[in-house]
Amino acid sequence: MLNPSPRWRLAPLACAFVASSLSFAPHASAAGDADAMRYRQDMLDCREGRTAQSRPDCEREARNARADARRGALSTPVDPAGQTQRRCAVFKQEDDHVACMARQGAGAQVSGSVEGGGLLREITTTVPAR
Repeated sequence: MLNPSPRWRLAPLACAFVASSLSFAPHASAAGDADAMRYRQDMLDCREGRTAQSRPDCEREARNARADARRGALSTPVDPAGQTQRRCAVFKQEDDHVACMARQGAGAQVSGSVEGGGLLREITTTVPAR
């Protein structure tokens, strides 16, 4: 009886690997297409002045974001409730913490802009006389 060569024993494993790799190809392609579209849109925004950055800075950031997307290094969006909790965690006194949470809510008056340097969130609290 002939002893099959080691190469033929690995053939089924290689076929399974190729088949599984091909099943992921459409997903990788779709992600790559989305990244390419995002990059083109970012560069268009830079050229047309729709950002608060200078054009060279904007284009550099767009290239860096594309590189990060290719490496899978872009972070996922943070949930707003968790972000609010982390933002207000610096306030150790209960009253200050409650006021910070209230400023993040829908009842707060918001003025300013991110492009202008930041948002100012304001609430009015009525405190009874003592």
